[in-house]
Amino acid sequence: MIFVGKGSVKMSEKEISNVNRYFFNLITMFASSAWCQLGKIQDPVDGKIKKDLKGADND
Repeated sequence: MIFVGKGSVKMSEKEISNVNRYFFNLITMFASSAWCQLGKIQDPVDGKIKKDLKGADND
């Protein structure tokens, strides 16, 4: 059960599983982007390692 405002929303186990999978994919995407911008892994677009510290900064 997920609480939204004054009420709650009932979700099936399959829906919860889908939400968990989408959330995990979102976190993985952010982590991959941060590693690319920090120069830890190669950019998937051009295959080069480059640093973009301003892009990696969270401010």
